[in-house]
Amino acid sequence: MKLRIISIIVLGTVVNFWVALSPSILGAFVDYQGLTIDAAGRLISYNLMGTTVSSVLAIYLVHRPWANLQLMMLACVFIVIITSGASVWFEGDYTALSVVRFINGLGAGLGFTVSTVAAIGTPNLTRTYAILYGSAFLVGGIGLALLPYVYEFSGIEGVSYGIGLVNLLACALLPFFPKKISQEKNIAEKSWLQLDRAFILMSGLVFGALFLHYLFNSGIWTYFERLGVASGMSAKTTGAILGSSTLAAILGMIAASILGNRLGYLRPIYVGTATISIATLSLLYSSSELVFAIGTSLFNASITFVTPYFIAILANLIPKGIGVSIANVVTMAGYTAGPFIVSFMVASNDFQLSILVTASGFIVVYVMIILFSRILRREPTGHIELKEHCQVR
Repeated sequence: MKLRIISIIVLGTVVNFWVALSPSILGAFVDYQGLTIDAAGRLISYNLMGTTVSSVLAIYLVHRPWANLQLMMLACVFIVIITSGASVWFEGDYTALSVVRFINGLGAGLGFTVSTVAAIGTPNLTRTYAILYGSAFLVGGIGLALLPYVYEFSGIEGVSYGIGLVNLLACALLPFFPKKISQEKNIAEKSWLQLDRAFILMSGLVFGALFLHYLFNSGIWTYFERLGVASGMSAKTTGAILGSSTLAAILGMIAASILGNRLGYLRPIYVGTATISIATLSLLYSSSELVFAIGTSLFNASITFVTPYFIAILANLIPKGIGVSIANVVTMAGYTAGPFIVSFMVASNDFQLSILVTASGFIVVYVMIILFSRILRREPTGHIELKEHCQVR
């Protein structure tokens, strides 16, 4: 079981290296390939668009009787390896590079969805999701700290080949990766297609909140490195601060995995979302290295802390892995839209508007979860187990 969980987490993480490292890679596109910040942001968005498209396809693919999750993951790793090399081969050709980034996203999106579905049946689902979703921030933070030095030594080409090599090495874990969705149930069997008004409203609110959560998260996160540079810090200093903030992201991930369901699913979301909004507003004063460090650390810790609870709610609301599969589509859609939308707000390296919009967006997420809890509380007989997990009475 341990090797199974390790394979799920490692393979689900390495196929998403390009997405996880996007803040640093965006900066490299600007500094080493001469792209403007908005052009680099759109290039990252093409990568994320691919993840969204493949996440939609995954809803159909992973639930087919003939579906083999292990072979799907192998195909995804192969796509990431090939496109990592192609990122070097087509350097300087923006159109070709855009296509390569999109194809890379196809492998990343399907691979991550396969991992989240494969995790169903693990002993502690909330803990597994906390580590799986938190690993992206861990990789991103380490990349922000180390990649500026790697760029000086080998350029973005070395990073591209390095990502391909790591994915190749991760193939050693494929024999331990599940072939089928586990028949073990962490949630009660029930007919989830109860298309009553309450179910539709609750589903819409949670999926909508998750979409906005990732839209505003990725929208500002992708430009953290440029925000630090625009505030007067060097790329290395900014990278070191953002890399250090990874420790906070790890703490958020650990806190969620240890806390589990002790406080229910809703209270951690309330606390985490409010903290994210405050941390985002603090970035208005990012000219101070201390404020920038504290703000980004709180931001990262809260994101990794909150996300597993969103996924756990949806796993209970819509069982059999269907809610989780749809959640990945919603997540990737938000992750894709964020950098693309923000790219139009930061064309002149002015981040004030994007910070204010992001902070306001997380307040909207907070309100949507409150509305969800009120609808759930008014349900007289339905969704009893979800009420217990959310500690709603």
